[in-house]
Amino acid sequence: MIEFSCLHNGGTDLPMTTSAGDRNVTFPSADMAAIHRSYQRVAVQQIEQAVLAEELGFHYFWLTEHHFQPEGAEFSPNPLQAGAAIAMKTSKIRIGQMANILQRHHPLRLAEQAGYLDVLSGGRLEFGVGRGGGTRETEPFSQAYGSSDVDRYRSDALFDEAMEIILKAWTEPSFSYHGSFLSVPPKWLTWPSRITEAYFSQPGLERSLEDVIEVRDGQAYLKELSVYPQPLQTPYPQVWQTALSTASVRSAARRGYNVCHLGAGGDQVKEVLDAYHTESEQAGWPDRNNGGEFKFGWDSARKRGVSFLRFIHVGDPTPEKRAGLYHFPNYIAESLISGVHIPAGARMTGEFFDQNGLMLHGSVQQVIDGLMADYQAGFEDYLVLPIFETPGLTGDEVKEQMHIFAEEIMPVLAKECGGTANLEPLIDIPAT
Repeated sequence: MIEFSCLHNGGTDLPMTTSAGDRNVTFPSADMAAIHRSYQRVAVQQIEQAVLAEELGFHYFWLTEHHFQPEGAEFSPNPLQAGAAIAMKTSKIRIGQMANILQRHHPLRLAEQAGYLDVLSGGRLEFGVGRGGGTRETEPFSQAYGSSDVDRYRSDALFDEAMEIILKAWTEPSFSYHGSFLSVPPKWLTWPSRITEAYFSQPGLERSLEDVIEVRDGQAYLKELSVYPQPLQTPYPQVWQTALSTASVRSAARRGYNVCHLGAGGDQVKEVLDAYHTESEQAGWPDRNNGGEFKFGWDSARKRGVSFLRFIHVGDPTPEKRAGLYHFPNYIAESLISGVHIPAGARMTGEFFDQNGLMLHGSVQQVIDGLMADYQAGFEDYLVLPIFETPGLTGDEVKEQMHIFAEEIMPVLAKECGGTANLEPLIDIPAT
């Protein structure tokens, strides 16, 4: 069984160029005013392409989270807000983030926004989280919460704390949390409300007045908060974690999170799948629904497992288009390497992507062969995760690539992988 995803990274639609000299640095050939206008167009194109993805039969549409990039590699400042717009224009496709960077958000706000999207979409949220990378993107936000992308250990600690808060917010009628970074609610929060007192004095409520209010020296203090709306999906939406290393893959497996691997070449697919499956088994198959063992690689019925990002372009790209294909990995290698926790020995250049199966361009058959090589590494079911939008492509050119993939590649992959999964029905908001 196979499922199809589509990821939008938000690269500029402006022409790309390559610098002279040995380094071959790629960048948009435009002034800064043009970059601003480009991102305004791209914001609209993201929604349009999500609608098209549903029409073409894709099961998932993913948006990344990226900020502050005049270089044109990525743009997606609020994937949850964009997801709400997509939810209003679609009815079937699942809406995900790859990923919400936890160091850039207050977890209470993120829990609210994600829960809201799940409700608005009828239970179609796929909640992706990541640690991020790139000091320019993370530091302006993370300083408010005491974290830092420069300090990996603080960053990891905030990630864990934020996820604890989000899952509590989604699953408990009210809760408290007091950690190293955040206190929910703050211990100094006075709340002398007679309405609150009357509400929690009702018999049979999930929380008593003493659970939520503490009186000290004659002053009422709030002990717990309730977060609204909680998601429709129970006990909460599936959580995904982006990964670049085997350590991150194992960490996600222990938590019961799905994995989107961003940097594994074709020769590493089996290694990643083995690591995820082995760690899941050793941890007792953790899962939000306590469903037990799941299929190797991907389980379509359970929506559990691992996917691998692949940049796809059908056709022989011109030098200008090739510069766009290479721009995202080159940007990581040149600009983010100090702020992304890249595994030792990893190479993130465009040439590395091209040579190791992360970037598939050429004929329809070459793309099919590349994706089937991933599948044959051991997947029982298969979740394909292509990205068609790369810097330098116009919105219409991206749509053309999506059409080619849906019309000429998806049917072949579906036949080879035992058919295409059906989309799940929407969840109705419970009646009073």
